[in-house]
Parts: sequence; structure tokens; C-alpha cells
Amino acid sequence: MGEVTNHIAIVLGALVACFAGPAAALFVLIRRKAKARQSRRSPIGIALLRGAGRSLREQLDEVHNDLTRDLVLLMVVPLLALATFLAQSHLRGLPQTAHLAPVYALAAIAFIVYMLRKLLKAGTRLDHLKAGYDAEVAVGQEPGQLMRQGAATFHDLPAEQFNIDHVMPQAWTAHWPLSDGTSVTADEAAAAAIKRFAPEGLDARSDAILLRQETIPRLGNLTLVHYGVNRSLQNSAFAAKRKALFDHSNLHLNRQLMQLDTWDEQGIAARGEALADLALKIWPGPV
Repeated sequence: MGEVTNHIAIVLGALVACFAGPAAALFVLIRRKAKARQSRRSPIGIALLRGAGRSLREQLDEVHNDLTRDLVLLMVVPLLALATFLAQSHLRGLPQTAHLAPVYALAAIAFIVYMLRKLLKAGTRLDHLKAGYDAEVAVGQEPGQLMRQGAATFHDLPAEQFNIDHVMPQAWTAHWPLSDGTSVTADEAAAAAIKRFAPEGLDARSDAILLRQETIPRLGNLTLVHYGVNRSLQNSAFAAKRKALFDHSNLHLNRQLMQLDTWDEQGIAARGEALADLALKIWPGPV
């Protein structure tokens, strides 16, 4: 009995020696991050404006935390498998446990492969987030210069699960006829863009096609919709989009769209002017 106790004590001592340090480091890191999030308070009493790229910065922090945790697990778990096998071999004898060696080895290899794939995906996502963050910061510096003239700028407004949608889609030829009721093919739309440089100029039909192409990216044609709605109906006809707005949107921004039967260049121009006037009332420029 005393010999078995000594064996168990030796095994436990080996396990503690192998994993006490990594386990303590992992615990301290997780505890520190959790405590920092709970106690993260600004000494300033007023609510500050969000800086450019703040949401991406928060996502970058989360990815860094996940990477740290996964790296620790990648180091600890294979060692734990090895220590467990050695402990069993010490207690039961190597001949009795030799058949378990391939099992532990395959389990450790499978775990390492899984974690490496996970780390590679996280690294790719980290690169994309960094590129997006740098781009948002760079773009945010441009309107920030207007603050010297007395204007106010707003960055990174939180709107989770929303996406910017072109009411009249960029790929409009399949479901959106011209105002005269005639349909346009994708090839015809591409040809109209070339005709503008022709010496004979544009005919009336090509001019209508180009007017539509130029109108689609304007402010009046943009709105906010739930992400899933945008993905499923992004190139659909206006009737289908309006029904989706009724079913899934409660934004005041879309109420006018829900009341319309058609959506064309004139409607886009009128809505764009209304939104611009509203923006000037909310964010007046420097006097």
C-alpha cells in the first residue's frame, strides 16, 4: 500500500511540475482580462464620441485574447497527454500500457492539427481586421480635419446586424426595367458606358441607362437593412424588397420606402435631397 502511495505521489508531483506554471499563467491572463473589462471605466463623466475604427479595435482585442488562450492550450494539452501516459506506464508498467501509446499519440496529433488550423484562421482574420482598422483610421482623418472649421464628425456608430443596402441594386438589369417599361441586358448596360465616348454621342435609351448607373450609388438609394435581408434580396425587384422591409425593419429611415409603389431615378433624387436637408439640420456646418 505504501509503495502504491509513493507511486501516486510521484505521478502527481510530475504532473504538478509540468503543468503548474502554464496553468497558473493561463489563469492569471484570463483573470486579468476579465478584471480589466469589469473595471474599465473612464474618469470623464460625459459620454465621449467613438473614434474611427473603435469596433474593429475591440474585435482585434478579442482575437488577440483568443490567440493567447489557444497558444497556451496548444502547449499544455499535448504535454498533458504525454504525462498521463507516463503516469500510467509508471503505475502499471510499460508492457501493460504500450498498446496505449498510439492512441495517445494520435489524439495529441489530431489536437495539434485542429489547433493549428484554428490558429491559421484566426491569423487570417487578424490580418483582415488590421487592414480594415488601418483603413478606417485613415479615412476618419479626412472628415476629422473639418473639426478645425467648427464641424462635428461622428465615427463608428454602433449598428450590429445591419448592412448598407442599395434599394435599386447595382446588378439591376434582371429585375428593374427602365421608366418606359423596357428591360435592359447586362451587355447593353456595358455597351452604353462605352457609347458616351463615341463621336455620335448617346441615343435616348443609352442616356437613360447611364442615368440609372450614375443614380444607383447616390445617397437617396442607400438605406439600412438587417444583414440577412440584404443577403437574400440584394438584387430583387422593389416589391420583394418592400415586403422584406415590412416584415423585418422597424427603422424610421425605411418608412417612406414602405409607402411607395415604385422606385426610380426621380424617387432616388427626391429622397437624397430630403436626407441631405435632414443631415444639415442635425449636423450644421461651420458658420
